[in-house]
Amino acid sequence: MKPDVTVITGPTATGKTAVAVAFALEYGGEIVNADAMAVYRGMDIGTAKPGAGERRGVPHHLLDVAEAGAEYTVAEYVKAASAAIEDILSRGKRPVIVGGTLFYIESLLKNREFAEGSEKIRAELEAYSTERLISELQAVDPISADKLSDRRRIVRALEVFRVNGRTISDFNNADKLRPNVYSADVFILNYAKREILYNAIDKRVSSMVELGLLDEARELYGRGVRTAAIGYKELFDYFEGLSSFNEAIEIVRRKSRNYAKRQLTWLRHSPLAGSAELIEWVEKPDVQQFMERVYGKRVSV
Repeated sequence: MKPDVTVITGPTATGKTAVAVAFALEYGGEIVNADAMAVYRGMDIGTAKPGAGERRGVPHHLLDVAEAGAEYTVAEYVKAASAAIEDILSRGKRPVIVGGTLFYIESLLKNREFAEGSEKIRAELEAYSTERLISELQAVDPISADKLSDRRRIVRALEVFRVNGRTISDFNNADKLRPNVYSADVFILNYAKREILYNAIDKRVSSMVELGLLDEARELYGRGVRTAAIGYKELFDYFEGLSSFNEAIEIVRRKSRNYAKRQLTWLRHSPLAGSAELIEWVEKPDVQQFMERVYGKRVSV
């Protein structure tokens, strides 16, 4: 029998943390982070990482587990999150997987297998011309060769074959057939109207600025951290004189809205959507609405 977990996901700024904490308090749960940026230490405001007050005593796992600017792969995440879930289950608690990084969630539920890599082989391949890379990939993995046009992904496909003796197509096909290792109740949070979502995102960005996003980004920049994460990259550009502060913040708003749009597109095509319960807020996130609709009860919030 598969272990039971709860998944609460959806685009940014839809109230996932508040709903998850209320659920965890009511049903003896512990939260497993599924936000790819919230794993990094020192990136708190820009990732809307829940503070102690928001957590309300509920244990949170997979927050602050990597240094800002370091690489933290989805393979590392799946290994660590799976261990956290096993620990939570061993203590009779319910794992509540919360976040908007859909690839992390899907990979975790399937305990997806990831191909090994090699920095040495990657460096060797990166020295090749694009024409040579395409020719070699066509010889060993014509399916990927016909699909891929991005040089970085072509290098990765060849790296996978050289290290593992299997094509990246084989790994991808195996993933499609891999069943979930957990029995998951999935809830997708969103707004009934797109413009309300975008307004919520704009307000969140303004709140981040008020909470000290500029100082947080400056501290990271001063330590030599470089990241493409939304909310930081734009302020790094501001520090380098590539934009004004107001321009940088407006870019953060625009990129955040575009990110939410991509999240919704991913969700529409995700296997998660088929069995998920969709909760659409009319005006703003409403914990009582969630609990009453899903579990028919009111809770203290």
